[in-house]
Amino acid sequence: MIDENRYIADAMLQLRKKHHLSQEEFANKLGVTRQAISRWEMGLSVPNIKMFIKIREIFDVSIDEILNHPIELEEKNLIFNNRKNQSLKTKYIKIGNILIIFGFVFFFTLPFLAEAKKYKDMETFYSAYEHSYKYITEYPLLIVLFLAVLFIIIGFYLKGRKKKNEKKNN
Repeated sequence: MIDENRYIADAMLQLRKKHHLSQEEFANKLGVTRQAISRWEMGLSVPNIKMFIKIREIFDVSIDEILNHPIELEEKNLIFNNRKNQSLKTKYIKIGNILIIFGFVFFFTLPFLAEAKKYKDMETFYSAYEHSYKYITEYPLLIVLFLAVLFIIIGFYLKGRKKKNEKKNN
């Protein structure tokens, strides 16, 4: 195998295997002989520019992926994946912060909602609990309390995921 053609040869072989094609089937799709495919995969020759364009159109692969050094492509993919993971971590943190804020807003509005419920019961039934905090354990406000606690826990969990991933990477 000629050294300059090694990367192209490897890329052609990987492309053919990725699509589960024999050399004959690969050759038929491209309109060349099986021997041409064999020479490409051994690095004895390379496709011409028209053939690269045909490969790109048929197999939906960029010419860069065929011409570039596989390690360079892996580095590019690694950088892209790191950026993708970083943006995902940032999204988790933002969602976590939002959930924590909503949780605390729900939690701190509970006393006011309980007081409002107490006054409503007083108007409706002419009686009410002596302390409004007892309303927090009843139906509508219990759901708000549950959501507040749930949002806060999930928010801190999502924020904590980033710290765990950072420790894992270090």
